[in-house]
Amino acid sequence: MPQRTCAECGEPFIPREAKQRFCAPGCRIAWFAKERREAVRQLRERQEPRCYFDLARADTADEADRMPVTGASPPPLAAPQWSRDLAALPPERPLGFDVNALPNMEACNWEPDAEGPRGKER
Repeated sequence: MPQRTCAECGEPFIPREAKQRFCAPGCRIAWFAKERREAVRQLRERQEPRCYFDLARADTADEADRMPVTGASPPPLAAPQWSRDLAALPPERPLGFDVNALPNMEACNWEPDAEGPRGKER
């Protein structure tokens, strides 16, 4: 394989794999740490203030002329179609508060040899 230059330190090296970009693990770790720091910095620059403390920090900086938005709320989200369909159905009859008021299901034997919860009582 031909020699390559390290993406972090710029020194030439012979890669062990075709996709290798760094001469050593230390260079790889340093390069990705630098990338993470830069991504976090860019993210923080783009973010709007989310709380009082962010606004207070902005007031101490040059952005003191920016007024906080008060009384604003996000637009309501539309309910999905399946939710609207379920809301249109008539309400179900409640079973009742007393479990003993439910119909007796012991007579429902699905198999001729089936036993109920209390065994065979016939």
